[in-house]
Amino acid sequence: MDTYPAWSPDGSRIVYASMHVGAALADFDLYIMDAVDGGNKKALTDTPTDEAVPAWAPDGDTIAFQFEKDGRWVIHVMRADGSERHELINNGAWAAQPKWSNSLSDALLVVPSALQIQQWGKIRAP
Repeated sequence: MDTYPAWSPDGSRIVYASMHVGAALADFDLYIMDAVDGGNKKALTDTPTDEAVPAWAPDGDTIAFQFEKDGRWVIHVMRADGSERHELINNGAWAAQPKWSNSLSDALLVVPSALQIQQWGKIRAP
């Protein structure tokens, strides 16, 4: 099952989450492909837990996404080729559904989950 498509700012690529066929438990990873014909499909992540809800930075070089870690959602960022992946927030709280600000290319808006106690507001991506 493919879900959470996000078009690159220039419209040439789509990043999306896809569930592994035959997995005992749901396991979503992120993939990228050409927007025109679906060609050049490439896995960006391959972990035993879920990555989902990708969001392109306005410059098209970085992707933010939610990652399941220890039973909660956290935000990771990586280059559009899947390299230089790292966790953006590491404080034991939940964070999900990243969205880049249109006015500031390096500001990432994070929507707190229903269980989130602390409001994040705008977070500057490294």
